[in-house]
This record gives sequence, C-alpha cells and structure tokens, in this order.
Amino acid sequence: MNLKTTVYLAGGMKSHWQDRVIAAFPDVDFIDPRSHGLLDEKAYTEWDLNGVARSDLVLAYMDSANPSGFGLNLEVGFAKASGVPIWYVCEDTTQRQRYFGMVRACANRCFDSLDHAIEALEEIW
Repeated sequence: MNLKTTVYLAGGMKSHWQDRVIAAFPDVDFIDPRSHGLLDEKAYTEWDLNGVARSDLVLAYMDSANPSGFGLNLEVGFAKASGVPIWYVCEDTTQRQRYFGMVRACANRCFDSLDHAIEALEEIW
C-alpha cells in the first residue's frame, strides 16, 4: 500500500458512514468534510473542492439518509474534471436514482453497497 494515499469522502453527513471507512483503513489519509466545521458556503465549498483536488481517489457514497446528493454531485463533477478517480456507492434505492446517471457515468467503479466498496479497497490496500 502507498502510505501517501489520500481519499476524499463525498456523501451524506447523517449516517456516519465515513467512520466505517476510516476505521477500516488506518494507514490511509482521509479528507472528511465533516471535520472542517465551516458554516460559510464559500469557505466550505472551497475547502471541499481543494480536498477533492488533493486526493488520489474520491469515494462518493449516496445513501438513503442523504437528503439530496447535490454536494456529492458537485464533488464528483469536480473530481471528474480534475482527473481524480471516482468510486461511486449507491445504496439509495428510491426513484431519485434515475437522476444520478451522470454520477454513475463519471465513476470509474460503481458499487451497490458500502461493504462491497470496502471489500474492493481491501484488495488494493
């Protein structure tokens, strides 16, 4: 494993899914948007996009607890434009998933569960 691997965690903030991923890979440097504590829209957007740009991978997780996915969409689009690989996890089974076709198209890999994404990451790390 490359100890300098940096992963940006894009997705909802309510289910604490990030904690599972971080605990599974203690030697990976994670950029977790929950950590900045910024309230100003310009400030946290700049922080998030800087994090995406500094990453070796964006792990984008859309679960049913995510109220909209708008932030995830922006982060994935910016990652795609920046040449950062994207792994997209979609556990949201609601009809709104038909609106995430562009996210799926941008992703280098897609998963139907966070467990499957973690298993795939274990294979490379």
